[in-house]
Amino acid sequence: MINIRLITNKGLEDIAATEFSQKARQQSLEIIAIYPQPWALKGQVLIQLNHSISHVLPIIPQLHSVYQVLHHLYYLVLSPEDPLISLQEQMLDLDLLPMQSVNSFRVTSHRYGTHDFNHLKIQQAAGSALVERYQTPVSLDHPDLNLRVDLYELQCLIGIPLHLSELDRRYHKLYQPRVTLNPTVAYGMLQFLAQDKSPDLLLDPFCGSGTILLEAANTLPHWEIYGSDYNPETIEGVKKNIIAENMSHSIKVKTADARDLAQAYPDHFFNGIVTNPPYGIRMGKQINFYHFYRRFLAGVSQVLQPEGRLVILVGKKSGEFKRVLHQFPELQLLHFRLIETGNFYPHLAVLEKKPA
Repeated sequence: MINIRLITNKGLEDIAATEFSQKARQQSLEIIAIYPQPWALKGQVLIQLNHSISHVLPIIPQLHSVYQVLHHLYYLVLSPEDPLISLQEQMLDLDLLPMQSVNSFRVTSHRYGTHDFNHLKIQQAAGSALVERYQTPVSLDHPDLNLRVDLYELQCLIGIPLHLSELDRRYHKLYQPRVTLNPTVAYGMLQFLAQDKSPDLLLDPFCGSGTILLEAANTLPHWEIYGSDYNPETIEGVKKNIIAENMSHSIKVKTADARDLAQAYPDHFFNGIVTNPPYGIRMGKQINFYHFYRRFLAGVSQVLQPEGRLVILVGKKSGEFKRVLHQFPELQLLHFRLIETGNFYPHLAVLEKKPA
């Protein structure tokens, strides 16, 4: 049996667990157990499989809902008096079988919480213990083994990364605004669409750099995908990104104001709208959220088909969003959850237009 640990956005653990399970079934892998948020750690998923690591490796490049996949080895709880000394002492007692067959290693780490030391101190403490026990030298540039030692307050997770680069870096954008949506979040949002309609027409009316559009084209190949933005420069930029990913045949974009969707698109045209408005991040001091949400939802109600869905990230003023939503009884709130993206905590809202 092996333990695999997935790292994703806080609030998307169930999405990551579901995607991994689907990919595992396609490879005929036997999953023993799945633990979203193991040890009460958000953004983590622990999976136990009755297979070797080599059976898992083909799945990893196919995953869209996670940043990293690790072969999980140990879980430690460190002493609050001196966490680094506690880490060294406990690592001296661990049996790390991979260390017995390598000529060099390195330790990388991430640190979350309040500490009086940084991640480099974690690497030094763990590395010195491993050198003492296994007499294996450290190589920062070309190690045979990369060991991850991550600290969450006093909880320490030890594992081995199963890929080189982070999995969310899958698009090479020529146009990159300062604030962009992460592809893992875009994938998670797309999973809330009702994917049993025909034809399948999707819109992102705040398309920005095109993350949602690209992710949809990548994971929902049978959908017709539309994007728009009020800024002509943004549209020119997203066109470059679409061409760079060879997706011009799948995605259509144009300049349009999301506050006037009914002027830009036919009535009852889309059965899916997935979007991340920039308001509340770059324009929070200028926007009247009540009026913005009212105009936007009025347009959504008009261009969305009956039983079509809106999936939206609601940043600031989520209360205003819910207050405005009461004025649109035809839009039913199906889901509302808090997620994390780039140290920002918006709510992911899923609305469905009631049948005519």
